[in-house]
Amino acid sequence: MIATNGPLVDRSQLTLPGWRVSDDLAARFSALNDDIEVLLARNREFEESEIDTGADASEISLAAIRERRDELQDCKLKILQTLVELFRRRVELIELARVELTESAAKAEKDLAALKDKVAKQLEKAGNGIESMQGWPKVPKAAAIQFGHLVANNLTVKAASEDLANLTANLNATRNQGRDTEGNLEFARRKLDSLVSELVSS
Repeated sequence: MIATNGPLVDRSQLTLPGWRVSDDLAARFSALNDDIEVLLARNREFEESEIDTGADASEISLAAIRERRDELQDCKLKILQTLVELFRRRVELIELARVELTESAAKAEKDLAALKDKVAKQLEKAGNGIESMQGWPKVPKAAAIQFGHLVANNLTVKAASEDLANLTANLNATRNQGRDTEGNLEFARRKLDSLVSELVSS
């Protein structure tokens, strides 16, 4: 047996995470991840492939070696072609997610500001406004900070703040992963072009 192959596909570069996107986009994420699993299974088979020389190398024919080698090269070609297509789809889906998450984060930020304003008014109405803070009126800035903390510690405001933080983290991840995926796509294209050139010249 002659081992012939190394890894072509890295799951961590391909699989899309569970960002909070629309149902339609989430379904497209899921479809891509399913296709990635199929490619990963095919890649595992390729990595484990060997050219069987039999018990006695003196009995194997050159034609048999060439046939098996051609099968493996064809498999490698198809894996790289699929890899390029999956990276292309990944770039597209990440960009769609970035657009959606930009809108969601902007709305969440606006909603949070409105909620803070509402809670502040409720606290003032209940007699717990800025004027009730320690340091008022001698140190109005300190009282304003203290009141701001009181508003921020409201459970509803906390939940909305966490929601915005999660959306912002997801949005930042789309930007980083978008750049990385474009680089991976270009690298996969170069590997495919190199293999095609090698096959044409061999």
